[in-house]
Amino acid sequence: MGGDSKNNKMTIHNISICRCGNALSGGEKFTDEVVSRWAKKYPSVNYFGWSQSSVEPGVCGIRTVNILKDNPSLGDRFKILVRYFIIIFKSLKFVKKFDTEKNIIVSHFDAWPNMLFAFLLKLANPTAYWIAVTHNLVFPNPFLRQHIYIKKFRIPNFFEVYQWLNQKLFFLMQKKADLLACGNATNREELLKKNANLHVIRYGREYFGEPETSMENKLYDICFLGRFHTQKGTDEIPDILRRLKKSHDQKLSVIFIAPKESPKKGDYLGWLEKEIAEIGYDFKFLGPKYGVEKYNFLKKSKILLFPSFFESFGLVYLDAISVGTPVVEYDLPCYDTHRAGVLKASFRDNEAFAQNLKRLLIDQELYKIKSLEGYNYSKTFDWDITANGFESYFEDYCDR
Repeated sequence: MGGDSKNNKMTIHNISICRCGNALSGGEKFTDEVVSRWAKKYPSVNYFGWSQSSVEPGVCGIRTVNILKDNPSLGDRFKILVRYFIIIFKSLKFVKKFDTEKNIIVSHFDAWPNMLFAFLLKLANPTAYWIAVTHNLVFPNPFLRQHIYIKKFRIPNFFEVYQWLNQKLFFLMQKKADLLACGNATNREELLKKNANLHVIRYGREYFGEPETSMENKLYDICFLGRFHTQKGTDEIPDILRRLKKSHDQKLSVIFIAPKESPKKGDYLGWLEKEIAEIGYDFKFLGPKYGVEKYNFLKKSKILLFPSFFESFGLVYLDAISVGTPVVEYDLPCYDTHRAGVLKASFRDNEAFAQNLKRLLIDQELYKIKSLEGYNYSKTFDWDITANGFESYFEDYCDR
């Protein structure tokens, strides 16, 4: 990068106004990690719906603007939609000419209020450099198929249509963006048609402790980490575990690190208990876990069960291999970067999925290989590299 004088002439405006609270999705984790790193080099303004500052105390030149006065309870999806309208209305007073010479706008999510705010800032400041970030794959038309991998007709629900239309609006508004940044190269060719300037994000790992690669030191056989949702493949879990029980008749312990409620089934815990009651495994539903507590449970688990259908990257894969826990997942294009510490089964081939679980449970040599190769691979994912990957764009812009 250029000298300090050049950096001080440039301000980064981070837009994340749909964020209310501090529970982290993969996209929110990206925001926190890169913003805190950029803040050490450049003056920065962070616009959040509501959030505690992600920047270390004492870093100069940082201003965080919370559109809302406090952290609202999220409620159901319709309440969130109403809140979006409130947030975008309240954010309009911040749409104005910037008072610094060079300005970079980074819209961190593709939700429409986030994009609309960034779009209006770009219109008010046409010489600013706008980076439009999406952490989603391109959604298929919900009227033609259920989702990208299951090709069958059904009437989509309101939020499937909403999600699809929201992304259509994102791609329309990002035409004004100078750079489109995405979290997965799967849709690269399609995205290049929408913006010739494309950057593929490489995510970073959070855990830097020692891994646990010995099966003997693990307390749990199988761990699921995520949300209970069809997209996450959780409807496949009962079938996978029944097949595992049939070929590997052992008493296993299975933990679920996830909220107990599901948008699809409501009381997912009750539904799952009913579906798998006859299997006889020791199931524990632990609720959501974060930070050190999450990694402690992952580290004590032999295998991560990851049956998700549709992910931009799948940070839980990286969470698992960074502590030495191998992963079993479906072999899908969106997991092309999942190259070590993993066994893959063809999509919805639950017999092969169960056999991969069995292989890791009974073959200690294979387990050791996958555990170590996964841990070593995890070290190639670094948030410093993620943040630095954008700085060539900053430098080119400042040199204009």
